Amino acid sequence: MEIAEKVEVVLKNLGVQIIKNAKLIEIIEDGDEGLESVVFNMLDIVVDEEDDDDIEELEEKSDGQSSR
Repeated sequence: MEIAEKVEVVLKNLGVQIIKNAKLIEIIEDGDEGLESVVFNMLDIVVDEEDDDDIEELEEKSDGQSSR
């Protein structure tokens, strides 16, 4: 078993959800509580043009934000 596989097993045992084949689109933070949610675009799922426009809009919006 390679190191990456061992790390993945440990993370899964800790309850961490591992998402593969995804592009991070947006991180949404709550000023008081910290991380609220994370938005991903799944790369192995075909999106139609309307959804693609929404994703580009989210990307532009999130480019203006910085994580703390």
